[in-house]
Amino acid sequence: MAEYVFKGYMCQGIHLVDGGYIGVMSWDVDKTKSHIFELWYFDGKGTRNCLYSSEPAKEIILPHYNFDDYHEAEFSEKWITDNLLEITVIGKKDKISIKIEAEEWHLWGKATIEGVTENKYRYTHEPEQMAFCRSVEIVINGKAVEVQNDQSEILFVGTAPMPNKPLLTKCIRRVYPPE
Repeated sequence: MAEYVFKGYMCQGIHLVDGGYIGVMSWDVDKTKSHIFELWYFDGKGTRNCLYSSEPAKEIILPHYNFDDYHEAEFSEKWITDNLLEITVIGKKDKISIKIEAEEWHLWGKATIEGVTENKYRYTHEPEQMAFCRSVEIVINGKAVEVQNDQSEILFVGTAPMPNKPLLTKCIRRVYPPE
């Protein structure tokens, strides 16, 4: 039985020209009846950061992965249209603004994606809709950061390879405790 069931969206595959990486997730969590955000920001020097929205988010997210630094941050998100999303994250060190423009949404079907986190939590993703991103604009601490739209080097988080270009997915995620 799943420890947690999340429903929401994630945008993975945001590779930065400086070697960094950003992933954004926004979830409604069944067990806690809460809404949580998480932002993964791996800088080009190898430091893996996680910004999360609340204490419940910290308790849910952090056991699954290994981060070098993590802290609570303020998150805001706004869907301007069905294909345009704006996110602002204000943490103790960084202010990150992200604007994501999705291409056409596609129904995924019944296929499930499975993986294991770094700390041995098994998970499944059940995508409902997916869209590659037409554009992703990122500003970190007032400075525009260039996104690399077709990454050739594969980045793994746990057993999962991150997409080689930005991908927005509306899905259900189930997380199972280590056996």
